Amino acid sequence: MDKPSSLSFLRKKEKSKGRLSVNHVSRRQSFDPEELEKIRALTASDTAVEAQSNDSDLEHAEEFDPINPEGITLLHMPEDPQTHKVDIIFIHGLGGGSYRTWSYKTKPDKFWPKLWLPREVPEARIFTFGYDANVNVLRKGDDVSILDFAKTFLQRVKHYQEGTTQRFGQVPIIVVAHSMGGLVFKQAFVLGHMDPAFHDIIPMFRAVLFLATPHRGSDLAKVLSLFLSSGRTYVEELIRKSTTTDQLRESFRHLAPKLRIISFYETKPTPIALGISTMIVEKDNAILDYPGEESMMLAADHHQVCKFKSTNDNNYRIVIEKIRSVVMQLSSVPAQADTANVPHGDLQQNLDAELEEIAYMLGVEHHIGTPKADPDLLCRISERTDGTCINFLHDTRVENWLNTGKTEILWAYAPAGSGKSMTCAFFTDYLFQNYQHCSFFFFKYGQRARQSPQDMLLSLAYQTARQLPEYRRALLNLAKSGSSRARTLASLDWMAIRRQLFTGFLAPLKTAADLYWVVDGVDEGLSRDQIMRALTEVAADFKGPVKVHILVSSRPLEDIRQVIRVAKAREDKKKDGIIIDEMPFPDNRDDIRRTVDNELDYLPCDEEEHPTLKRDIVERIVDRADGNFLWARLISEKIVQECADYADIEHVLDTTPSGMSEFYDRMMGAIQKLNNNKDKTMAQASSTCDISSPNFVVNLSSLITKDESLWFIILLENI
Repeated sequence: MDKPSSLSFLRKKEKSKGRLSVNHVSRRQSFDPEELEKIRALTASDTAVEAQSNDSDLEHAEEFDPINPEGITLLHMPEDPQTHKVDIIFIHGLGGGSYRTWSYKTKPDKFWPKLWLPREVPEARIFTFGYDANVNVLRKGDDVSILDFAKTFLQRVKHYQEGTTQRFGQVPIIVVAHSMGGLVFKQAFVLGHMDPAFHDIIPMFRAVLFLATPHRGSDLAKVLSLFLSSGRTYVEELIRKSTTTDQLRESFRHLAPKLRIISFYETKPTPIALGISTMIVEKDNAILDYPGEESMMLAADHHQVCKFKSTNDNNYRIVIEKIRSVVMQLSSVPAQADTANVPHGDLQQNLDAELEEIAYMLGVEHHIGTPKADPDLLCRISERTDGTCINFLHDTRVENWLNTGKTEILWAYAPAGSGKSMTCAFFTDYLFQNYQHCSFFFFKYGQRARQSPQDMLLSLAYQTARQLPEYRRALLNLAKSGSSRARTLASLDWMAIRRQLFTGFLAPLKTAADLYWVVDGVDEGLSRDQIMRALTEVAADFKGPVKVHILVSSRPLEDIRQVIRVAKAREDKKKDGIIIDEMPFPDNRDDIRRTVDNELDYLPCDEEEHPTLKRDIVERIVDRADGNFLWARLISEKIVQECADYADIEHVLDTTPSGMSEFYDRMMGAIQKLNNNKDKTMAQASSTCDISSPNFVVNLSSLITKDESLWFIILLENI
């Protein structure tokens, strides 16, 4: 049995090893200096690039070069062979190395696949695959192709510890590939399906994580190929829309359903010279656009998408959560050949059946927690104007909430009609795109299944079961048991639901995970103080590897504030207490301004006669809205729909009362105080008039016309 190789880094003085000599190149052909720097960035080792970006001396950086073994190298073996569930193989890209690519600034203590990953997925064996893909212009070119690298990869995997219990093919295999390494894996996967010699290994490849892989080639590769003293076939194959990349993309497409595919794309330009940066692999090049593919952004350049400063690095957490998700998914199904050949789509059908059974037990709808299938979330997102809600993301308390290593509740509050729900929808969408485990619950007065703390907890439990296989198995076992506990869950009070589903099953999980929950409109729910108690007490259970980050939004009501303060005082006294914080929503004047400007796309006036008219009207509306999004939208729509000339616009602005926050708050309180037995007409109003809708006033007026008693009830409540 192979022992994991030692992580040793040698100091070596090899000037220009694996890098371009710009002087040498310029003698061969004349190119723009900026273009030369782009080539340097594409091919330089990570040490050199980081030295550039940190204004360090490039020559000094080249003194440090790690040993990067080729072939398959074992990094970690589970201590107990019985716990071995998956194998993970890392494949580097062009100009990279089996250690260097994965080590931040090539530091030995930053080699995350060996030092950090085993703590995250202890059930995994972890390997690297190294191959000679350097691009030194002074070295004679090799007639080696991506196909050759792929063949080598397959041979090394097939013959690793062949004939022993340590061979590959006994458990599912996950590949993590950076840049060109993704093309090497794709070629190997295609080749393996064509060659019977690998039919015992290929079915065990079950998932791949592509880190900034140029699926359509690279524009820089074409320029790079001109600089090499003798052409490298694998560099020429990297040229955008080359025959190799086009054919590979088409061949791989037919086999992709057998894999779970996760594609990460870079979002920052890569430094290529002092003050000059460029995107190496654009988003549309890093994503395959295959059905079932998962894609996520990383806030990093091309070299940094695969290496991290620490375990607290947000990019690291994003990648780790995806790896952990894949490991848990593959660990939950048998690894034998009968299931290894099952397409990923069929496994998805099995998953859907399990979730449907859990949904039935919990009494929730099967589609909840799916952003693309939730009409309320989609509606809120569609109403948002581009560029709005961004200030919320940049708030320091929100950033802390996202990145804290502890369980935390953050209560964000703002007056009625200020755009809280739209911001929460935007933030939920952001979490789904950038984090692994996100759930949401939007309270809505008058809507069944969106009112009580029980509704909220059952929904959050189901959504979490969609994301955590271990938790899903626990709930599925409960559902299949047919016990009275399972049959009565939907009818229990929130305290019993908390004990059974959260204290009993979720909080004690041993697998680390960060859960992100967004709960909006608490003030529209029944018993809002009980809703807040439920959230604070559920959160207090999470003291183990599973952490929960809960964002709660509402109006700044005193009963909610009181629950928050009591819970905070309680937790502050504990040594391991959770974090409880509160914040007002950021100032929304810029968002209102942007929204109104977008609404007033046409004004019935001569722009030459009134050149500043639109700007003046926008500012008047923003000032008079006093932070109320609803009022600003109503007045904007009225101007667009009803005004025929400048005089009409002035009339609307002069005769419409400013703002409506105070009336809005009191109206909401009046409606919530009434119960169904007291007045059926009022109950109808509460169920048919969504107070957050721009048509609220119209709908309510229609009901008042039909039954004047409704008006007197509201009037009495607001005197």
